Amino acid sequence: MPATQPARAAPRARADAEDPAILLGLLAAVERDAEQTQRGLARELGIALGLTNAYLKRCVRKGLVKVRTAPVRRYAYYLTPRGMTEKGRLTAQYLSDSLSFYRRARAACTLLTDHLAATGRRHVALIGAGDLAEVVMLSAADSGLAVTAIIDPTGHNRRCAGHVVTTAAPRGLVADALIIAAADADGSLRATAASLAARLRLPPDAIVMPELARVVATVATEESA
Repeated sequence: MPATQPARAAPRARADAEDPAILLGLLAAVERDAEQTQRGLARELGIALGLTNAYLKRCVRKGLVKVRTAPVRRYAYYLTPRGMTEKGRLTAQYLSDSLSFYRRARAACTLLTDHLAATGRRHVALIGAGDLAEVVMLSAADSGLAVTAIIDPTGHNRRCAGHVVTTAAPRGLVADALIIAAADADGSLRATAASLAARLRLPPDAIVMPELARVVATVATEESA
């Protein structure tokens, strides 16, 4: 299999340490389209071209993927029976991990929203959007809280659980608590919450976050170190 010059050098730590999510994504992409180029695979997976090349070589060495020459000096990649088995195993593991995350997140979010309801809070705004924010919304509804806004200052998310996400607090926002509902490794979401709390004249204890979000933030910080 020919080596491909990477568009940009990938950190050796990422190339050497196998990420199950990348491997599963690669196997699934190869199964869907055997003649997709490495550049196409890299774009779909959201990783560097050099890292894609390294994962493909690793999959070939392990017998998960077979390479064949295609027309116009291209290559086609096919899953082997071993590759299909590995894809099935990784899929099952992913679903198990996702269910475990949901259960832990649900418990942590319900504990938080029940506490807010017990202390007289009725209207909450979420700072951050994504999977955890969706769980917070479910727990808030169960606790009788109204989510009056979902604010994601990064602009990466436009909708969350069917609701519109804004990059800044809307005018006339009503909220007696602000929930940080995403990993906040760099503290930017807390800074946004602090600014909004000052604007709404909320006390310091009005800014809260599920205990699970602290764990997610810690993991994110460790992985980026």
